[in-house]
Amino acid sequence: MLPLLPMAWIVLAPIDVMPGDNLKDVLSNLQAGDVVTIHEGTYGPMGFTDFVWQGTAQEPIVVQGAEGEQVTIVGDASQNTLNVQGSYFTVRNLTIEGGSHGIRLGSCDHATIEDLVIHGTADVGISCNRPGNVCEALTIRGVEIYDTGQGGGPGECMYLGCNDDACQMFDSVIEWNYCHDTTAGSQGDGIEVKTGSYNNVVRHNVIHDVKYPALTFYGTVGNKAPNRVEGNVAFRVGDNGIQTVGDVIVENNIVFDVGANGIHAKPSQGEQVENLRIVGNTVFDQNGTCLKGNDWGLGAGNIEVRNNALLCPGGMAMNLVGG
Repeated sequence: MLPLLPMAWIVLAPIDVMPGDNLKDVLSNLQAGDVVTIHEGTYGPMGFTDFVWQGTAQEPIVVQGAEGEQVTIVGDASQNTLNVQGSYFTVRNLTIEGGSHGIRLGSCDHATIEDLVIHGTADVGISCNRPGNVCEALTIRGVEIYDTGQGGGPGECMYLGCNDDACQMFDSVIEWNYCHDTTAGSQGDGIEVKTGSYNNVVRHNVIHDVKYPALTFYGTVGNKAPNRVEGNVAFRVGDNGIQTVGDVIVENNIVFDVGANGIHAKPSQGEQVENLRIVGNTVFDQNGTCLKGNDWGLGAGNIEVRNNALLCPGGMAMNLVGG
């Protein structure tokens, strides 16, 4: 009689999905340790989805397109293409076309979304904005998002957190993404991190041809660990390049060719401009104000602005009137 192996030795077989297979059924029944490889082809629409993927640190769940193959999952405007919640899962190497939201995350932790192309959505590309939910230790990396808002929705590339602290994203990293051409939407922001979200790093993203601000950050509610906005590039923006409230570090970004202000810090949703650091940024614009501030005196202070290169020959380098 063979001895029983401890659970740590159990390895689940990989799952291969081919055109003609029922992808929705596969994704609805994943267990910790499953690795799903989807092979070249077009899949969907799958209708309403609500996948719960509960991996572990030792046995994460992976859903991926086969290396070197073009895998497209299509949605329709009445449903989000992928609704996902859970722990320790990765989605990578796929194209997501259409749907209302390309990916909508419910409560999740230690999830990775990487190396995707998301386009043609009726509304937003990636969201974590279900009231009462949280996204913790989320990584979004190497994702290209474009042509959002095709159904007339707001059409952000990423909408992370909720208005008025109704849900939060925290301890997360958003890096090396490419967001562009969101002007079909009613708002068309680039990356928006909402009120109450905290201790997130948004770095090395390129954002252009968007309608609303390329990067938007609100207060953390209760002066939690600040969000960091580092090394991003934003241009051809219809509004402010970077728009912030407080509890944020804005460092080493490049902003040019914007419709309003290069960087604008002002109160919003009950949060004040405080605990703000704007350092080492480069802003160029022919007509607007490079750095604009409003009502900075209403908060608790702790504001640092230094070593920025601000060149706005047709406007103002810095305007803190009312600030």
